[in-house]
Amino acid sequence: MKSLLKTCVAVAALTWGAGQACAAGEAEQNRSGPLNVPNMAALGLGAAIDHALEWGMDRIEATVTARADQLRAMLAEAGFSVFDEGVERCGIVTTATPSEASEHLVTRLAEHRINATTTDASSSRWDVERRNLPVLLRLSVHCTTTDGELERAVEVLRR
Repeated sequence: MKSLLKTCVAVAALTWGAGQACAAGEAEQNRSGPLNVPNMAALGLGAAIDHALEWGMDRIEATVTARADQLRAMLAEAGFSVFDEGVERCGIVTTATPSEASEHLVTRLAEHRINATTTDASSSRWDVERRNLPVLLRLSVHCTTTDGELERAVEVLRR
């Protein structure tokens, strides 16, 4: 776990070029911002690691994968395009609809206390440019996400 704490956890503060430096282990020291290591530790990173080890990483992965696949199927059934690729997909689900801008969907979800963001070339340059993707709605499931939460999110998006 110490190696985890030494990695670049200030992802939100990184620029595209800085991400390459982070991957190479050459990111600047003492990075400030809301996601720096001291703040994360103060907010319970240690407790989160303890829980993850207690629950088991295989169990967490299986749960997140199943929930994300379930959300993808629900979105497709509701008429949304799902843009996730890969043999092994993670808990991040990207979607869009031509009938409403993803930014508006984020606002609508927020009105119902559902967290979502958008993703564009600034956070996924290679994939967005290679596939000529629009701004996408980005939803993340977790091992604690329930069926009811997925249903509620899709219901809000259907409106």
